[in-house]
Amino acid sequence: MAINQNALHTEGGDSQRSLEELISTAYKQDPTPFKIMEAIRRGDCQLPPDLARSKISLSAFSAREGRLYVGERLFVPKDDALRLRLLQSHNDNVAAG
Repeated sequence: MAINQNALHTEGGDSQRSLEELISTAYKQDPTPFKIMEAIRRGDCQLPPDLARSKISLSAFSAREGRLYVGERLFVPKDDALRLRLLQSHNDNVAAG
């Protein structure tokens, strides 16, 4: 899952901080972004073997400020609470606007 960077700035105050905390925690718990960022850092040409089934090539990823991006979209680690929060936030904002 990947989200547009602007989606992170739709909330304000404490809610935004909580979302950032959820993202940070998810990045620490899911080994996938770390493995991909390490492959980028090493200059590998392919994803690690255990991630090779991905439909996205390593060249589509970039690492910036400790986060992994697919193009300009933030890579969202596997974390049910984070993904639910992002979906709720996006859907609530769409309904409200």
